[in-house]
Amino acid sequence: MKKIYIGFVVLLFFGVLGFDIYLHFENHEDAEKPSLEEGNLPTKKAEVSDVIRVDFPLIGSSVKSPLVVTGEARGNFFFEGNFPVKVLDVNGNTIASGLATSPSDWMTTEFIPFEVTLRFVKPAPPFGTLVLEKDNPSGIAKYDQELRIPVLFQ
Repeated sequence: MKKIYIGFVVLLFFGVLGFDIYLHFENHEDAEKPSLEEGNLPTKKAEVSDVIRVDFPLIGSSVKSPLVVTGEARGNFFFEGNFPVKVLDVNGNTIASGLATSPSDWMTTEFIPFEVTLRFVKPAPPFGTLVLEKDNPSGIAKYDQELRIPVLFQ
């Protein structure tokens, strides 16, 4: 039940953030699009604090290819030393995917660093989502876990 509640809260948060970003761009069609360097985008570190923390990209970051995703996750988020990461366009189509890996020993329950580089072609419209998934080789749904980060493509 707690997982469903957390999932609903996360989904609601990203929905509101996505709508806010959409309204920002919709209401400023003639204005120059803001960039991360200008500090106009709502950015925040993404995390499911007890499982995974992403250092880059931040929520709402402006990203381009190649995208280097960094952070730290508990060892049990990995399977055989990696976990899947993908980039989705605004329609939910996968435009890039890869495996995050760690230079550290992943056979732990502690946080360990990870990194993955993803290459993609900028989609139109320039909105999307980065998805980091707990590797779940069992296929049992109750062990599924993911972190979704809304991004803007440069």
